[in-house]
Amino acid sequence: MLSEQARQLFDEIRRAISGGDDAFNLAEERRNSGQAGILTGEPLGVEYDETTIAGLRTVIAKPRIRNPRRQLIFLHGGAFALMSPETHSRMAGHLARACRAEVYVPEYSLAPEHPYPAALHECVDFTSRFTEAKQLRNAAIVLAGDSAGGGLALSAAMKMRDEARRLPACLALLCPWLDLTLQSQSIESNRDRALFLSRRNLEAFANLYVNDADQLAHPYISPLYGSLIDLPPIYLQGAEYDMLLGDSARLHEKAFAEDAPLRYDLFPLMPHSFQFFAGRIPEADAAVSQIGHYLDQTLGAG
Repeated sequence: MLSEQARQLFDEIRRAISGGDDAFNLAEERRNSGQAGILTGEPLGVEYDETTIAGLRTVIAKPRIRNPRRQLIFLHGGAFALMSPETHSRMAGHLARACRAEVYVPEYSLAPEHPYPAALHECVDFTSRFTEAKQLRNAAIVLAGDSAGGGLALSAAMKMRDEARRLPACLALLCPWLDLTLQSQSIESNRDRALFLSRRNLEAFANLYVNDADQLAHPYISPLYGSLIDLPPIYLQGAEYDMLLGDSARLHEKAFAEDAPLRYDLFPLMPHSFQFFAGRIPEADAAVSQIGHYLDQTLGAG
């Protein structure tokens, strides 16, 4: 059953975006999404800092209670062309509290100004700064992301494996966009229940990210077409009313077929990237808390 907080918030969002059937406009999408951070509740007991790592400006969420041997890298969503560490700073704060870890949110390059493979290369190098750092040899490095950031996290892990780099301890993928060819049946079946996404916009963003449409099925772009063999354990969260739900379901099936370690939690009645509403609705709070529980179970609570 949908909580009253979620019902009110979703109704508010629907009213705000009603009538949005105009032609795709990237500048407008960026203006609107740039304010999205207000949809996340303010986390308590978290301080923020900013630094530069591997050439990328990075926002760090530091919880009051944290495990110094656990670091979390979070790749923000935004269809490869939108959003920033600022839009996701509050969400990073909630993750930091739930996971008892510092959360690093890098400002990777966005399309179309910087199309594939710019962001992928940056995120691989950024993650490697953690996994290959001598002072972090005994630390558990978690690579996570939501939506396009989740897909980017999985592609980055695949590229790191292929280049024989030291891998993160595990991955956490929240409603990830994993197939830019848009073959998942949920894109149509959840069309009328979706809160944010549309096929038109997904196609537009895919074309902004990749200059050559023939590359869309490359595993470093659409990781559903790659192998999960020899990757670290994956924690996957899906949402019942997400147009991209099929991407998560197909990844779950792939993991089973390849005997790859993956845990899949499906959250009923939730839209795409509902975890972004942490601090506003109990369903998002529960999902974020579950990430912390998974890390404790997989990496140890100490």
